[in-house]
Amino acid sequence: MPYFRAVCRNVARDALTRLAPEVAAQVPLEELDTASPRMEKPATPEQLVRAEQLKRELLATLNPDDQQLFRLLVEGYTLPEVSGRLNLSYTNAAVRLHRLRVLLHNYMKDKNL
Repeated sequence: MPYFRAVCRNVARDALTRLAPEVAAQVPLEELDTASPRMEKPATPEQLVRAEQLKRELLATLNPDDQQLFRLLVEGYTLPEVSGRLNLSYTNAAVRLHRLRVLLHNYMKDKNL
């Protein structure tokens, strides 16, 4: 989902600015937005296990409604589709997504990710 991808990119950009401001200052924001994905070697089994563990820990901190919202976004549903599936107005779904994004940002910050 493009919006969720943008949220993740913005969280990563914030982390880069906080952790390495000198590097962030050298890379124009436009370049970050249009850069193609990095080609990396596949994640190791240990990295996959750690990622799954972090996801489970994050989900455990969320209430059931936010867990469902998170799962739908990860599965790639658009915000209009999410609002329909959760029986919410588009605006309400957007507000909940914003709050989820803040929680994700704070979670990543607490875990030093």
